[in-house]
Amino acid sequence: MVSSKHSSPHLPLWKAVTWIALSCVMVSGSLSLGWVLWTRNLGMRQHDGRYCVTHLAQSCSEPHRLTNTYLAELLQLSYDEPDNIYRFDATLAHERLLSSPVIAEASVQTYAPNIVHVRYSTYEPIAYLGDISNTTIDVYGRLAPSQPYFTPKKLPVLYLGLERDRDPESLWGSCVGCGQFSLAVDVLRALQALSGFENSSDVYIDVSLATAESYGKRQIVATWTENIEVVGDQGLVLCRMPRVLRLSPRRYQEALDDYARIQGYLAEQQSQGIEGETSSVDCPERIVDMRISKLAFLSDGK
Repeated sequence: MVSSKHSSPHLPLWKAVTWIALSCVMVSGSLSLGWVLWTRNLGMRQHDGRYCVTHLAQSCSEPHRLTNTYLAELLQLSYDEPDNIYRFDATLAHERLLSSPVIAEASVQTYAPNIVHVRYSTYEPIAYLGDISNTTIDVYGRLAPSQPYFTPKKLPVLYLGLERDRDPESLWGSCVGCGQFSLAVDVLRALQALSGFENSSDVYIDVSLATAESYGKRQIVATWTENIEVVGDQGLVLCRMPRVLRLSPRRYQEALDDYARIQGYLAEQQSQGIEGETSSVDCPERIVDMRISKLAFLSDGK
């Protein structure tokens, strides 16, 4: 049996160290050269008029979009003194967008040579806050202005018993932290479950006295107009029937269930005797006091 021994060539230590040193120099030199060239190129572009921001694009997940003029003001973009796209700070722009009382989420991207693209979502209001002027409120109790950011909407109005002399701008962007708001939202949802309520208008819910010290004054007042079509002498007639419902804060759901049972009777009673050639009629306001269980006190408003 023949055995053979093969020896592999050994690189001297000084040569290995030399090659490692040269490799490090070449890599670091290449990186440094690339960094210098990139910095130089960036510096040239930062002062090149071809890379000035001239277009602002926006995407919004809600149908209620903000104007480009308002977004440009938030981002401090100017037509007279346009920013360079390579000097534009997207992080700072994101913070400026979120400082708006009507913007819930936002992101900013830049596209060379001259486009800034903003994606955002706005707070979606469920009602106006009757205590504070020009203020809307969303399902989480967040307050936001209405005008001039959005077109007027047909929304319910909630009265929570807040101080009415407060500056609206100091409240926008904050949250209502009172139980009255949760109560008002629950009452609103209970009203929306009533038959035909989707056709109603001028909805107001006042819970400002729901926790009054006097038991006799404790109440929830819900006001709205039922719009019901009935058959008249000349065809269908739209009857506008204002309602004022006085409810107990503790048993408002039970009272609304009882009201649903007499809702048709009240509409039929008020729509009787409609005559003449008319397409609509305004019926007298009807007050329905249901604060006592299983009882409804009816009266006409003055």
